[in-house]
Amino acid sequence: MHEAGFIGTEQLLRALLIDALRGPAPDSACVTLRDLHRLLDVPQPVALRMARALEAEGEVIIEPDDSDAFASKVRLSPSLARLLDKKRR
Repeated sequence: MHEAGFIGTEQLLRALLIDALRGPAPDSACVTLRDLHRLLDVPQPVALRMARALEAEGEVIIEPDDSDAFASKVRLSPSLARLLDKKRR
């Protein structure tokens, strides 16, 4: 259990990923699965698990690349992008 006022690693990675995908306009920013671990500064398996978990929760969309799985693009779901855009204003 976490002490009050502290967040866990999973919550921090989730926040970093969502913040990184917030583009200037809804649905504009994305990152490839190949680059995700560099962006979050975590091992690639950790970044992939986080992306899959966020996809399962409907927070991100992973757009598959049929020729190279690591070239698949991760972007915010349209509903989350709109919500964050409203909060930004």
